[in-house]
Amino acid sequence: MKQLRSNITFGLLSAVIATASSCQTNSKNTLINQVSGNIPVKLAESLQSIGQGIQQRIIDPTKDNLIKGKNGTVIYINANSFVDEAGVPVSSKTIVELKEHYSIADYITSNLQTVHHTDILQTQGMIYFSAKTADGKAVKINKSKPVRIEFPVSEQIASTKIFTGKRDENGHLNWSEVNEPSKSLVPYPIRFISQSFFLTECPMHYGITKDTLGNSSFNYYSDLSKFENTFLATREFKERYDMACRKEVVKIYIENIDRNLWEADEMVVKYFIKDSTERVNFVIKDKPVGVNGGAPTKEQKAAHKWSINHEKAFGHGMIQLFHFFAGQRMAKVDASRKINDTTFADLTKAFIAYDALEFGWVNVDSFYNDPKSVETKLIAKTNEFTPLINLIIPQRKVILSGIRKDDNTYYFTKNESGYNKLPKGEKAYTIAISIVDNKLHFAEKEIVIGQNETERVELKATTAEAMKKRMKNYGS
Repeated sequence: MKQLRSNITFGLLSAVIATASSCQTNSKNTLINQVSGNIPVKLAESLQSIGQGIQQRIIDPTKDNLIKGKNGTVIYINANSFVDEAGVPVSSKTIVELKEHYSIADYITSNLQTVHHTDILQTQGMIYFSAKTADGKAVKINKSKPVRIEFPVSEQIASTKIFTGKRDENGHLNWSEVNEPSKSLVPYPIRFISQSFFLTECPMHYGITKDTLGNSSFNYYSDLSKFENTFLATREFKERYDMACRKEVVKIYIENIDRNLWEADEMVVKYFIKDSTERVNFVIKDKPVGVNGGAPTKEQKAAHKWSINHEKAFGHGMIQLFHFFAGQRMAKVDASRKINDTTFADLTKAFIAYDALEFGWVNVDSFYNDPKSVETKLIAKTNEFTPLINLIIPQRKVILSGIRKDDNTYYFTKNESGYNKLPKGEKAYTIAISIVDNKLHFAEKEIVIGQNETERVELKATTAEAMKKRMKNYGS
């Protein structure tokens, strides 16, 4: 069984792979165009100094690699996942490149937007990743060995999809392809993943023990190690156990260990439906009795009603939670991707995974579909030409690129044949960035959507440092 033998944190590209100066410049410009679109190189370079930089690392592609981005992205690269143009596994040192985007400032500085054809998206994060050999040769992903990417997200949303995209002729990014998140599970060493990292009522190691005398309070009597490389040895199961560590629930999962995790989740839903019904009925029948068998007091009746409602609410909450877990449709363990590193710090963080077959842009999004939104026409007029102008709706994690109509007029909505519904009355920003007379120029205007059809935006000379400070206002 393969194990990950390399746990790599991104760092600076080693100087040993440096090539001639002219080649470096061409390569740099190509990468900037891929990341930032067809905006002027000088502007793109200024933006790179404000947002997240491009992270690069040399790896040995003949071995398994686990790569961690500075902002929480995790990339699993199985041995021989990279092939050349002829489909032959790459054996020479390879450079992996990653650019992470998890804040509004990141989206702006890479000239990004949240659009799928004629639909608006709400993002939880975007990345650009690529790879090449140390001597600059093209690398592809072996179709039989996809590269797994895990995105840290603020919350799990049932409607989340994975989008891949390309830039159009104007340099605007269209997230054209829709993909389902990965349903396979990645195993950890079970004695690490199953331990409690803080004070909890839940028994250690899922309550599984061989000691039937000294651990009578444990959940299940067995050898914990035999559950290595099953769904019990995954972050996904740990999340479930931390929410409901009852021995009856643990037993359901163990007795269905060969099934998909979602199938066991559905059985747990049925358990909580039955359990909740029994608990509520028990409390209903357990009516309070007053002194000497008399009528219950007002306080006793109120307490009894509270107990009934409490049991109903608790049962409903657990049913909904495990119904959500089942809806994730998590399948079985991919044992070839076992993580052998017990220093991994993000066990309790939410994430969305994707199995990539191609390099490029990848986005974790859901479709923006607020029934309260209304048809809106929103235009910006600027005092200078700008190759980069955006509408930002921070609370929604929505960013739209302006569509140029003439020299200084830009439309943020496509009213004729595209997206045109926005949250009327919500605070937003219009921002524009340009290079004028060889100097960086910036404009920012706070607006209320729907208040004006046309917003006038004035670009003024600024510095990269000043822009960086202003962008902190947009939130993460």
